[in-house]
Amino acid sequence: MVYRHASTWQIRLLLLGAVLLSLLWGAPRPALANGVPVQVFLDFLPFKANWEPASHARGVAVLAANDEQVRVMAQTLPAPPPDQVYYAWLQKVDGSYMPVGSLVYHTDGTASLDQHVENLPYSENFSWVLITLEAPDRIGPEPSQEIALAGRLPNVQALPVGSEEAPALLPVTGAEVGLSPLSLGGVLFVLAVGALLAWRWIGTPGRQGRFQDVPLKTRSRRDDR
Repeated sequence: MVYRHASTWQIRLLLLGAVLLSLLWGAPRPALANGVPVQVFLDFLPFKANWEPASHARGVAVLAANDEQVRVMAQTLPAPPPDQVYYAWLQKVDGSYMPVGSLVYHTDGTASLDQHVENLPYSENFSWVLITLEAPDRIGPEPSQEIALAGRLPNVQALPVGSEEAPALLPVTGAEVGLSPLSLGGVLFVLAVGALLAWRWIGTPGRQGRFQDVPLKTRSRRDDR
């Protein structure tokens, strides 16, 4: 059998695919949790909330760091006292607070907030979402003592100090899972190049391939004469 070497352009194409795959595989991929919207359920938690008129209220908050947005929806809320509003806060894992904004209250007992927060940190930097009662013209660095709703973020660092209980929700760790779309594209590219070279070298049915059978020359009786 005679083997014909691949042409120069075929070798270059294969090397290009290998380089592309290595670059895509080694490139840093964004963590799954970083910036991905995180939903936090708000409730009247006895150990955190203390404003009794809101004991039947419920809500949900969404933190989207990539969009720099914080959204809050609450229901079954009583009307806030005169000269006060419902106000959303984010409590950081270090104990400090970030004011978000006041909720718009509706007569049907719902309240909502859709607030742009510039340079909003990733959700793993926060431990709690709080809805408090505040005087809109006197918002300080910390929330008031009147907490209507609270919600804990799914973060290991948000667990009480010394707690040995496993978190009820999976922690937001930013772990990488599986192949990124770019890496998958590189794999498909190399597979396609390999298939092309195999077709060029081996050939297709009904067509002379790159591996060619050379007829063996046999000696006949006539040659011996």
